[in-house]
Amino acid sequence: MFNRVLKIAFPKVNTPLFALRVRQLNLTRLESNGILICLAGVALGIYLGFFSQYSWNYNSFINFLIFGAFVLILLGDFLYVFSGLATARRLQHGTQWEELRLTNLSAHDVISAEFAALQMRLWRVMAFECAVRLALIALVITNIVLYTNFGRFNLFIVAVLCLSIAYAICYGMEPLWRMRALSARALLFGTRLRDPILASLLSIAFGIMLHGIVMAAVFGGFMAFWWLSGSAFWGYTSDISVTEFCGFIIVSVVFWIVIRGSHRLLTERALKALAHRFERVESNE
Repeated sequence: MFNRVLKIAFPKVNTPLFALRVRQLNLTRLESNGILICLAGVALGIYLGFFSQYSWNYNSFINFLIFGAFVLILLGDFLYVFSGLATARRLQHGTQWEELRLTNLSAHDVISAEFAALQMRLWRVMAFECAVRLALIALVITNIVLYTNFGRFNLFIVAVLCLSIAYAICYGMEPLWRMRALSARALLFGTRLRDPILASLLSIAFGIMLHGIVMAAVFGGFMAFWWLSGSAFWGYTSDISVTEFCGFIIVSVVFWIVIRGSHRLLTERALKALAHRFERVESNE
């Protein structure tokens, strides 16, 4: 699962560095715990969705989950940043880099191993953040399925469902993507900058930028939704044209590409810059 979800083929797992970093982690238990945490979030959302039929506290459930997601965002960002900075400091100022230079490991293999171990240490925090978001998604979907009369399906409803699915997937997976991008950038800042305060501030600013990218994509998606479905949204018509439907599909795909692609690109660029930095240090010496 880690190779699929973390998007990293573990580089020579038996290296001393990787074994040292994960020596206190039970990978099998860590994997199963992450799955159970996410499934528990889905189950909680479905239960609250059914329970809201007999209660007028539906908005309270929504507000509670939104507040929980916001708290976990702050906690997660804090841990992602300072775990990355701590790893960078240990890698840069410790003796392990000099020892690893005596082996056949390349700088890319070392950085990949460090980054994989860092993600696994942050796995449970990220899983809890995903679980709260999945609970919110499951709660909304349960209420829509149980208590909404869709009437006759048409292109407008199908288009809204496509856009909603894109939003839901990105909302549920964004903590994983942000954890990668933010921790990788913190690793880079921690090795490039000697001032830990400046590295922390830049990492926090980078995290704010990631949230800004997501908010801009969401706002752009809503504006495109309003522009493509103005007449149907305000009730002037009950359907949209084929051209407008294709526009909805394009908006859904672009929304996914902007969020997923930006986080992936920033992660890969940070890791490549980090590996190149250590390669330059090695060549200079």
